[in-house]
Amino acid sequence: MSTIPVRWEDLSPTWFGELLQGRFPGVAVSAAELTWRSDGSNRRARFHLSHDHDEAPEVVFVKAEGEHREVHARNGNLFNEPRLLASGVAMPLEHAEAYGVVVDEEALDWIVVMEDVTLRGGDPRDATRPLTLAQATDGLRGLARLHAAHWHGATDPALGWLQTWAPTEGFESGLRRMAPTGIDRAGPALDPSIAALGGDGVVDLWVRYVSLLDRDPTTLLHADAHVGNCYVLPGDRVGFVDWQVARRGHWSQDVGCFLQGAVTEDDRRTGERDVFAAYLAELEAAR
Repeated sequence: MSTIPVRWEDLSPTWFGELLQGRFPGVAVSAAELTWRSDGSNRRARFHLSHDHDEAPEVVFVKAEGEHREVHARNGNLFNEPRLLASGVAMPLEHAEAYGVVVDEEALDWIVVMEDVTLRGGDPRDATRPLTLAQATDGLRGLARLHAAHWHGATDPALGWLQTWAPTEGFESGLRRMAPTGIDRAGPALDPSIAALGGDGVVDLWVRYVSLLDRDPTTLLHADAHVGNCYVLPGDRVGFVDWQVARRGHWSQDVGCFLQGAVTEDDRRTGERDVFAAYLAELEAAR
């Protein structure tokens, strides 16, 4: 399959059937009902499928490129997620399974049909619904297993396209445009010493930080492991979605990004040493 329908309404039963064949041979989809959609920087939708296959899902989550494809291309993020999910490289942490991927590089377009984790009781989180320390510990253990599998840059040849973190012009220019807006929106909630830096000062610090992320030991990073890209399963298991920023780089980037935003400030101050110790123990065991 090589075509990517322009509109959600163009995703026909035949289209789904052809795409799902690689994962569920013999599936024949007779109906595809769009039940939810969200169109923005990426487009997301949920479809209910009717088919004759015992193992194929009746509900799928679909993600596609949205209105900022040129920005994502400049940032080096455009095809990271579909390429990673289509690579066949095992990722030893909880994540949504991809059933089918189409990439059209010439058109700067892609689409992924994947598991809807809510069918397993997955509870997608955001910054207003932080994790408990037990949940954060499970999330960091998962990241440790991912990092261990690609430690010291031992990345699978199928991920040869994966970039190493660097403060590229595409990222930096966008941040310099948007950082002043972020500072204004934060208002009094932002520490005065940070606000005093101004947008350029904040981005200058970001440049200095990202310039250090190519240090060994490098590994495969989610690279955007904030709480909004997490879901919680029954039993406090934590999974990760949205791999669009995936990079090669220093493990500390994933750990810091996840831990500083996944739990409340009070929980982090009282429990971060124990949570980080769990990460290190899992990393050592997995290596």
